[in-house]
Amino acid sequence: MGNKKTPTQFNVFTLFSNMFAPLQDSIIARAVSGGVININLINIRDFADNKHKKVDDYTFGGGTGLVMQAEPIVAAVESVSPPDDNALNVLLTPQGRKFDQSMAEFLSTQPKINLICGHYEGIDQRAIDALEPLELSLGDFVLTGGEIPAMAIIDATARCVDGVIAEQTDESFYTSALEYPQYTRPACWRGAEVESVLLSGNHKEIDKWRARESYEVTKKKRPDLLEPKKIGIIMGRFDQIGREHMELAEHGIKELNLDKVIFVPMVDVIDGAESSPAYMRARAVAEAINYNLKFEIYVGALKQGAEFSMDDMREDIARRTAGAELHWLGEEKGD
Repeated sequence: MGNKKTPTQFNVFTLFSNMFAPLQDSIIARAVSGGVININLINIRDFADNKHKKVDDYTFGGGTGLVMQAEPIVAAVESVSPPDDNALNVLLTPQGRKFDQSMAEFLSTQPKINLICGHYEGIDQRAIDALEPLELSLGDFVLTGGEIPAMAIIDATARCVDGVIAEQTDESFYTSALEYPQYTRPACWRGAEVESVLLSGNHKEIDKWRARESYEVTKKKRPDLLEPKKIGIIMGRFDQIGREHMELAEHGIKELNLDKVIFVPMVDVIDGAESSPAYMRARAVAEAINYNLKFEIYVGALKQGAEFSMDDMREDIARRTAGAELHWLGEEKGD
């Protein structure tokens, strides 16, 4: 029968479970029914210690609004995720690191993700200190609560989980450019005709057209993505990420004037088995780079496994950073 992969588990801690109805349709619903991912909604109110299920109170020191209490949140998380189960706690908050495609790919390496939805004026800092979550934000704007960001993060992350959708390497943000225009039948609609090259069957010319159009779309809509960049690459097993790795990255930013440093945890196989779980090595890097927006993690090698060669890795990174000047930092240069 073969070995069936354990589904990626999303535990969502929320006050408003009914808001997650959109996840019951489309690609995410099929992924759930196919056993590729699992979504578990936990109502924080169920862990309130009062008859009215009240989970918020006025803030100490005065001020407007209410604050979610620490105990119901921590008790809810501990009910499904004891401290030793290696789940990744994620808090949705305006103070978090901005969520992007590389973060979605990192999250897809984690077997269990606890998404904690804040509300009102936020949550008691003591809950944050106890759970030590990765704090994430969708962007520089304010929402009513963490439910909509949680849905967005589940959707984006699930798309990166093996078995959810087919390869999506041509889509926007998988490379340094936006996606090219797409067309379908009819070939002529209200007098507007599809480019003849797309009907030619000449895939070499079609690829050239798509690359050209991708560049033009990006130049028009997101020219910042095309600005010349200098990117550092640091490779390693990263069972633990040491101070020397971080100092090397900081040196690259300051002395080489790098725009970004990408950490590349590699598969480490001893006697046919990985020396430590891939998700733990990915998490070690994610925790180390924390909120430094000039640092990023690349998990392609970990997700592809031992068969992913050094040449494959170099080619994939080059494709994702097309046009950038790459600097291989440290002793492991990927040669």
